Amino acid sequence: MDPRFNPREATLDSEEIVSRYKGLSETFRLSAVRNISQLDASYGPDPNARYDLFLPTTHPQSLLLFVHGGFWFSRDKSDFSFIAKAHVELGSAVGILTYPKCPHIALPDLMDLMSGGLNRLVQDLQSRFALESSQTALIGHSAGAHLVANAILHSGESAHIADYVGLCVLASGIYDTDLVCEMELNRFIGLDRNETAITSLVKRPIEFKYPGRCQFVSITGGREPVCWQKQVDAYMDRLVSEKALSVQAEVLAGHDHFTLLEALSNPSSEVGLLIDSLKSKTETSRLS
Repeated sequence: MDPRFNPREATLDSEEIVSRYKGLSETFRLSAVRNISQLDASYGPDPNARYDLFLPTTHPQSLLLFVHGGFWFSRDKSDFSFIAKAHVELGSAVGILTYPKCPHIALPDLMDLMSGGLNRLVQDLQSRFALESSQTALIGHSAGAHLVANAILHSGESAHIADYVGLCVLASGIYDTDLVCEMELNRFIGLDRNETAITSLVKRPIEFKYPGRCQFVSITGGREPVCWQKQVDAYMDRLVSEKALSVQAEVLAGHDHFTLLEALSNPSSEVGLLIDSLKSKTETSRLS
């Protein structure tokens, strides 16, 4: 496996970028403590299925739920609180989720946990804030995009989560877990080749009834590894070929795998404008 497939190795300053994000997140958490409605709250049966919810000073106009990356074995929600700051200031409620890590939990079990947990959490928070599906977005980055995409497409709940979401943003997801098995990094993940029929979203059959209201947007950075972009493209092509989704894919020039998070945190960015449009309940057909 080409080591450049791993965004951590392809982006030489990745750890410095993440460290900066941690500092920004800590500063925001300290300043926003009075507006934190729930800190380290549970969304599932596993003790590590936790989330932080950041609230605006007025009634929320939209709900954003973000699932972080880390190849399913690293990072924590507290590293990414900074993503919420500007969106909260503009009137959104923002939840940042973390999850039990591989290999302590098998990836198929983690996918099931996230599918059920996101489904229930979206419905609970919408009811609490009297919000509609058109005012709700699910956002996942890297491994978090894999978990969000699986939750949307393969929800086993009686009420399908896609009925409750207006926008799903998949930021540089990892979808072909066959490739992960070939990575040296897999010693930390513990993915079994026998599991990839379940975990590879590129190859796994799509088993869902899509209601047609949720808009899907895939974003990747123009500076991402070519081999990484290829597996993202393969997944997007698969969805389009199934004629199952309203899908658009954008490559953001000048961004790498990690600085994409800055675009997500900025309401004035291409993807930020799309997220912010949830508050006006308008449908946006393309990033501009």
